[in-house]
Amino acid sequence: MLTVNDYLLQYQRKLPKMLFLWLMIGAFITVFVLIINNNFKLNDYYQINGIVKEKNLSILVPFERVNTICQNNYVYIDEYKYKYQIVSINEEVIRDVTGIYQEVLIEVNLNDKNFIDNHIVRLQFIVKERTILEYIFNLIKGES
Repeated sequence: MLTVNDYLLQYQRKLPKMLFLWLMIGAFITVFVLIINNNFKLNDYYQINGIVKEKNLSILVPFERVNTICQNNYVYIDEYKYKYQIVSINEEVIRDVTGIYQEVLIEVNLNDKNFIDNHIVRLQFIVKERTILEYIFNLIKGES
């Protein structure tokens, strides 16, 4: 028959094993979260349509978004990443009922035969790059 002292002695022998097990599980989860956080990024994109003109793309950009295009070096067209350079930003602004726009002409190396003159393409520019932990913390805070 087990006495209270025998039970406590048995529990003390198991305690370091249980503590070690929980510490190892915690360390494994921490390393896993850090690896995921460093290797995977969540990007916020700005999408806009552009018109192909020879090797260039003509984009009619809202005035407040011109900086987004000036700060980036890459554009995503049909899920492919292209490096681009700004050829010109038209000084004239175009006023519309929906806002104020500027025409931006960017040079992109479009070697694909699918890009013909006057073809409309969907462009995506990275606005903000965040890690997964930043995204989760922003969700908890209620920010987007």
